[in-house]
This record gives sequence, C-alpha cells and structure tokens, in this order.
Amino acid sequence: MNSIFNIVGHHLDLYDKITNKYVGSVEVSVDDYPNRVHGYSGRTTERINANARRNGGKVFPIQGQFITELMPVCGKINGKTLQDRLEIIKEHYQKQPYGRQHRG
Repeated sequence: MNSIFNIVGHHLDLYDKITNKYVGSVEVSVDDYPNRVHGYSGRTTERINANARRNGGKVFPIQGQFITELMPVCGKINGKTLQDRLEIIKEHYQKQPYGRQHRG
C-alpha cells in the first residue's frame, strides 16, 4: 500500500455479524494477513478469540464470529522537514481524482 503516512501498526475492526454495528478492535501484526486488502473492500468474516478495545480504551474479552476490516494505524507524514511534509501533502491532493487545486 502506497501511503503518505508512516504506518506504525495495524488493527482489526470488529463488527457484529447480524447488526453490522462496531464492536471494538484488536491489535494485530500485518504479517498475520500478508495478502489482505485494507479497509472496507477487505472485509471478511472470521472467528475471533482475543481481548478487544473500544473507543474509550476499555479492554474486554471477546470471542465468536465477526465481520473484520484490517486497518492501518498511521503515524506522522513522511518527510524529514516541515517543508518536505507540506510538499508531499500538496502533491498528494493534486493527484486525487476529485481535482482539488492548490489555492496558494
């Protein structure tokens, strides 16, 4: 995956199989899922038996069948200096299909 961000980790977002509501997330190693697509298009159903975490940070045990999405945890923008980072962002938005134009 080509990203303007430094990827610092990955987690699985868990959704209830019946209601499709968000249940929590589990930290994982990307090595466990080498060929999996990130995000919504990579959704699969898996059996999970682990400790999950909710938005508030509460950790709880979870097990069963869930719909999962592999999500990257992004760190800072790649680039050594502030000017490099600003240039990376500018180039990124100019390449996007929705045609944003720089107004500066």
